[in-house]
Amino acid sequence: MIAEENRAEINYELVARLAEREERDWTYFGRLRHEREKKLRDPQDVLIKADRLRQQLKKLRAQRRGTPQQ
Repeated sequence: MIAEENRAEINYELVARLAEREERDWTYFGRLRHEREKKLRDPQDVLIKADRLRQQLKKLRAQRRGTPQQ
């Protein structure tokens, strides 16, 4: 029973250290992905998103007034 207790303790410590390491890696690689996506982002994307938002708002206003929109 002592051997099983020791095994369980060692496994617990190992998993805790691995979890810490994985959390750091997750944060690090997430940051790298975000930076890369930021570099690759097309400046026109902002304009496209703004246009889509404008169209959605126009539809919402029309729905509130009861006017059908195309």
